[in-house]
Amino acid sequence: MFKEKLQLAILKEIKTGNKNFTRQKLQFSPTLLSEIIFDLVKNRLIADADFYRDGKYDLSTAELTLIGERYLHDHSDILCDYKGLSSINDWLKIDIKRG
Repeated sequence: MFKEKLQLAILKEIKTGNKNFTRQKLQFSPTLLSEIIFDLVKNRLIADADFYRDGKYDLSTAELTLIGERYLHDHSDILCDYKGLSSINDWLKIDIKRG
């Protein structure tokens, strides 16, 4: 459930235009956010995200696909308590390995 919630949060942020967040700002492990974003691209939920060999990514041109829009809509009940990235760790309600 953790990864699904994190995917939904990222989709919501991209939809609202917030594409400037980092794993450091969110205090996630070094690879977690990159893995989640890679999965979103692989599953065609977002398009136009750039990845680099060092594991970094760029979401500045990323957009939700129709599949991503539908996925976000179909799982909107999970997001009812989501208040934004500033409180994401509380929303996820798990111990996150600090990176």
